[in-house]
Amino acid sequence: MKRLIYITAIVGLTALCTSCENYDAAEIPEEYHKVLVLKEAGEIDLTLYRTGDDAKYELCIMKNGSEDGLTAVANLVISQEWLESFNEDNASGYTMLPSQYYSLETENIEFDGNDKYKIVNLSFKTTELETLISGNPTVKYVLPIQLESDNTTISKANRYLILKPSVVIPTVGFKNEGYHKTVLTSTDPGQVKVIIPVEIPLDNIWNFDCVIGVNEELLTAYNQNNGTSYLMLPENTYQFESTCSFISGSSTANINLVVDRTKLGMGDYILPLELQDCTKEGFAIDDSKKAYLAGVSYAPPKIALTLDMLSSNATVTGDGTGLLGLIDGLGSGKHYHSDYGGNYHDTKYGHYIDVHLPKAINSVIFDFYTRWENGNAAPKIVNLYVRNDSEEWTKLATVDRGMPTAGNTEYMSNIFRSETSFTQVRFSVVKSVAGDLTIEGYAHFNLGEFSLYGQ
Repeated sequence: MKRLIYITAIVGLTALCTSCENYDAAEIPEEYHKVLVLKEAGEIDLTLYRTGDDAKYELCIMKNGSEDGLTAVANLVISQEWLESFNEDNASGYTMLPSQYYSLETENIEFDGNDKYKIVNLSFKTTELETLISGNPTVKYVLPIQLESDNTTISKANRYLILKPSVVIPTVGFKNEGYHKTVLTSTDPGQVKVIIPVEIPLDNIWNFDCVIGVNEELLTAYNQNNGTSYLMLPENTYQFESTCSFISGSSTANINLVVDRTKLGMGDYILPLELQDCTKEGFAIDDSKKAYLAGVSYAPPKIALTLDMLSSNATVTGDGTGLLGLIDGLGSGKHYHSDYGGNYHDTKYGHYIDVHLPKAINSVIFDFYTRWENGNAAPKIVNLYVRNDSEEWTKLATVDRGMPTAGNTEYMSNIFRSETSFTQVRFSVVKSVAGDLTIEGYAHFNLGEFSLYGQ
């Protein structure tokens, strides 16, 4: 049995342009004075958005050939008989889409001598089509279109198109959902703007609004799921527009959150925002993208670290730049590496970095970049200890989640506070991607850069 050769492609659209202007014509043998080609051919998965308006597909027919200036006439044919033959040859089991669910602008195409292409608009009634497809989930509806002509050669490779439509409800959601942190210090302006984009996944031809509200339950759930203790951003420290407006021609709208730093105390906060309504009929809020946790950390000032403030129990030589690699900037080979020869281990502290501060502080944040080249020895569990000279170390915090394992990636901790001031900080890595650093063996860690904030 002869098998038809077919091509499969995927297209998503509300109004789709097939860019005939950008078509790169293949060389045509001299004996073919004029050839007609479907720009998109074969089997195409066509995603249509149910917006309340008809969805448009632009069918592009190209004219090519060894001679310019020739006219051509062609027809677009939708044939049940042809589809049955295709099904038989390919065991595809397709069903013809009934004609009431689409309309073809014209079936007849005429090319003048100077025409390089023609576009024929094909419209789908998405609301009715969604009802048809959802009511017949086992039926594979298609629209087969053939290009035919009595006076012009038709490309064998691009002579038919089988559109396989599906209809989805368009959604709106935060472009970058989830938790995102903005770090403020006393050197920042009093009023800091955070821009939060909202988007739709299709070309926008409407003007409509979305309503945004604050949902404290999102903060509670985040703290419970992540073992954190973020505070609610105080109501008197921020302003934001509860409505964002989409304008025709743009698929993104912004929420402007303004934080008043002068009214904030040092700490880690979240403003849990939620998309709650959309005025465009037929649109839905994407459940996976409806929450945005605007993190705001008002951090103490950055401490200027110098080499004489740093020490370690397990610095390796010849790999990176030693302790200097913690403060000499980012780049290939500019990293700190702890020993991987099995020469050092501490059952309590693992491999550690001690920082001797120039003055006493009560709160601290650590910040680091993983090694520039990779994260194959990035920290996974860090214990933070503090003390004053000659005192016993006191554990201030354990960080065992959320740290990056990719190369050249930044991590900033929350603010950790002590009731008593301290002058020394121990950054104790007990586990890294390379293993457990508290037992004998070759486990180790590395960093691309290291910083402390404190006050």
